[in-house]
Amino acid sequence: MNFDMCATAIVTSRQKTLCCSVVQLLLFARQQHKALFTAFCLTVLEAAPFGRRELGVIGCDIYCNGRNKMVDLKTQKRLAASVMGCGKRKIWLDPNEMSEISNANSRQTIRKLVADGLIIKKPVTMHSRSRTRALADARRKGRHMGFGKRKGTADARMPSQVLWMRRLRVLRRLLVKYRASGKIDKHLYHELYHLSKGNTFKHKRALVEHIHKAKAEKARERQIKEEMDAKRAKTKAARERRQARVQEKRNALVADTPAE
Repeated sequence: MNFDMCATAIVTSRQKTLCCSVVQLLLFARQQHKALFTAFCLTVLEAAPFGRRELGVIGCDIYCNGRNKMVDLKTQKRLAASVMGCGKRKIWLDPNEMSEISNANSRQTIRKLVADGLIIKKPVTMHSRSRTRALADARRKGRHMGFGKRKGTADARMPSQVLWMRRLRVLRRLLVKYRASGKIDKHLYHELYHLSKGNTFKHKRALVEHIHKAKAEKARERQIKEEMDAKRAKTKAARERRQARVQEKRNALVADTPAE
């Protein structure tokens, strides 16, 4: 049966009796050609030269079967969401296979429909973060951070305790690194550890400068000590030589003196 020709006859005709007769001839075929009959009904309702109300009871039947008759598929959506592991709003049901989907009343049948492609899980909706990343980059540069953008006190926005912990951890991490590499000994490490805890160093650069000065001072003290030790040893050796010469002179004088 050619539904297109029947639809054209109804649309182009101005006689309501003829239209109703054609529709009556078509009604018996809607079970065998359900999809084509639905398309036919939609075509008639969109393009007919007279209103739906004028078709009478037959027109109402066409309208209900063609457009407004909705199948309740809440159960099928719930089962599909359970099978596919997503929400019910993510389930897509093929509108051309509503009758077959409506007959599915078990998870096994739903799985078969999913495998056949009649039920599909919608993809995750993309939510771009490009604008957020651009704003974060700008804020890292200091933009959008003026007085008008601030809520809360300075200590609430960045607690002083957090700043203190960050600074102290940086200093202690540097001390551990220097001790492990041999740049400082355990005695200097212990001293600087307590100085760091006592808020002596405001930042890492101050600690590094203090380490350089401490090492230079320690090297200078070592050099001075070595020089003093060398000078002391030299003085002691000269004194011993002088005492030896004096003793030799005394021995020689005693030897030259005649005995009485």
